Amino acid sequence: MRLWKCLPILTALLATVAITAGPASAQFMLNEIRVDHTGADVDEYVEIKGTAGAALTNHWLVVIGDGAPSGCGNIENAIDLSTYSIQADGYFALRVSGGVPTLTGYDATVAGSFENSDNLTFLLVTGNTGIVGNDVDADNNGAMDFTPWTAIVDEIGLSEGTVPNCVTALDEYLYTAITVGPDGINVPGHVYRCSDTLAWLIGQFNTVGGVDTPGAVNPTCLTPFPTILVERRNICAPLGGQAVTVTDSITAATSATLTYSVNAGAPIMVAMTAAGNLWSAVIPGQSNGSVVTFQVVANNGSGMDTGLSQGYFVGIRTIASLRSPHPVTGVEAFRFYGVRIAGKVTAAQGTFSVINTDFWVQDATGGIRIFKFGLPASSPALGDEVTVAGELDQFNGLLELESSANCGDLDITIDSPGAPPTPTLIGSCQLGEATEGRFVRMEYPFVDTTGNNGPNWVGNRTYKIHDCVSDTVLLFIDVDTNIDGTPITTRQIGITGLSSQFDTVSPFKSGYQIIPRSLADLTYVYTAGTPGTPSGLRARLLPNAPNPFSTTTTIRYDVAGAGEARGPLPVRINLYDVTGRHARTLVNEAKAPGSYELTLDASQLGDSPSGIYFYEMLINGVSVGTRKLLVSR
Repeated sequence: MRLWKCLPILTALLATVAITAGPASAQFMLNEIRVDHTGADVDEYVEIKGTAGAALTNHWLVVIGDGAPSGCGNIENAIDLSTYSIQADGYFALRVSGGVPTLTGYDATVAGSFENSDNLTFLLVTGNTGIVGNDVDADNNGAMDFTPWTAIVDEIGLSEGTVPNCVTALDEYLYTAITVGPDGINVPGHVYRCSDTLAWLIGQFNTVGGVDTPGAVNPTCLTPFPTILVERRNICAPLGGQAVTVTDSITAATSATLTYSVNAGAPIMVAMTAAGNLWSAVIPGQSNGSVVTFQVVANNGSGMDTGLSQGYFVGIRTIASLRSPHPVTGVEAFRFYGVRIAGKVTAAQGTFSVINTDFWVQDATGGIRIFKFGLPASSPALGDEVTVAGELDQFNGLLELESSANCGDLDITIDSPGAPPTPTLIGSCQLGEATEGRFVRMEYPFVDTTGNNGPNWVGNRTYKIHDCVSDTVLLFIDVDTNIDGTPITTRQIGITGLSSQFDTVSPFKSGYQIIPRSLADLTYVYTAGTPGTPSGLRARLLPNAPNPFSTTTTIRYDVAGAGEARGPLPVRINLYDVTGRHARTLVNEAKAPGSYELTLDASQLGDSPSGIYFYEMLINGVSVGTRKLLVSR
């Protein structure tokens, strides 16, 4: 998630601190936990060690964290383990995540997740009757006054090292004296017991699979595996001919190797040199347009650790070429790659945040969001031509260019001022992967504002756009714009904004949003000739009736209006057979705002018209919708 990228380069060295803790029961003990890592948390898990074959009857995993929006001591997870047993290998590894895991070794999976970036208390208990949402510390004094279980079998607290503050619910108490952390300034993403001493150690935050061993023996404390803590390079996205130095902070390593390839060519191995715990190697300069991938492997007598697979593009890259999601997982292939792009600003700095860097850039091929915590040294304005270098990341499905611990700060250059950009006209149902990051315009879709708290827009809320069958296209009102709190004049609205996404679950194919930048990006529809009077009329294609039909059927459709100045619009309705072949053009003329209907005679379709057909309406060349009709004779 975002917070780990803000860690100072060496604070993660605190991960070498071990916490000794003996379990309350020799039969079962908490042995390994992962609560967070970069990207979608598909590998959150808890591992219990015990006697092979022992049943976990009457045992529960209870996790205590904060309440919302305030308070401490709330049960966030209550998982009944009664149907599970310790496996023949002496472990039971339970994955508490969704999506497609990257690790193996799990013995079971339950839906859910653990909270990120916060203090958490993990309890293995018996006889639990508590449920999610129960407050075990109602007076918020750090002591449990409600314990809905018979006994605590084992416990561990994951600490971010902050002073508790139950008012904001950002820094709650830990309800155990046995704690591990912090990992720099963050809660550990991964902790485990050493297999020899049973002391707790902090594992790796970002590299899932480095020292993660669900369902297998953990590393030892006396002869620990090497651990890659922080990886950095001196240039995030080099220009042609610039060499790049890769520096890793590694504990307990006796050797380390950097392997890189250029344009997917043969791998080249370079031995890294050490200065204490810092290991480094140089990748020679490459020509513009090259793609370099690299990975670090650390070794010692006990084992090895593998760093993130990373890379960078040399020179300026087109935005569209950066998008390459995996067909199954949806994870971007170039995530964590350094890249340099150039384009026009479509949403100025300050539009969506006054405390963070948050603006959007578009070139001739596509668009992308630029983000980092904290303000930039210079603030690009709308229309500015800019060059930006940083690291690609994927946040809730949305590809972004960001600062990072690996690459350092964003490099933002304002090349020249420019004219405000022109949005690309799209149909409301066309919002998706193909438009992600672009500056777009929807012509008067119908927005569902039912259930809204009052007659005004609510900030940081999504509204469904109802011209799409799937209803997965959303309008998002950002609380930092001047739209929040203004009246919703009509429900049919022309929308200009950024094509975005907010989808937390792999493969990241839903949650598509259009985000207007200001009230000026919303155009309300009115009846022609009577400005200020809501019309309720929207552009839409209605189902034909009757359907199926044998002789004739009627197709009805609406053409939207937008005030007195709105003139006739080019309307086309095409009919296609089931193979997609164009069968007939039913309408092809300019239409003034209003409601229309046409009659389709089955005899117009030939001697044997039986079967499935589709008809599509386009206004100004943009698809409004498609319907299916069935001819039965």
